[in-house]
Amino acid sequence: MILQLRPDQQRILEMATACGMSQEEVVDQAFTIIRAHHEQDAWMFANRAEVAAQIDEGWAQAERGEMMDADDVVAVLEADRQQRMRDRAESQ
Repeated sequence: MILQLRPDQQRILEMATACGMSQEEVVDQAFTIIRAHHEQDAWMFANRAEVAAQIDEGWAQAERGEMMDADDVVAVLEADRQQRMRDRAESQ
């Protein structure tokens, strides 16, 4: 198969190969990104009711003033990450 690249696509390919990637690696990475995007879209579509419910819940919490500031969010996410790491270490 022969592909005709637009000039902007050709520049991206040249930048990637100049950094050590092969043309095949560039194409593989592009397809990986496309596949992940489509899988995410499929998941969102399959779970749209749950996602909408969570958005509605968050909106209602915000209207009631039940919001967290950025530092609190970061602390919660970091605690979750640490717990996942401990759980993984224990399961090994």
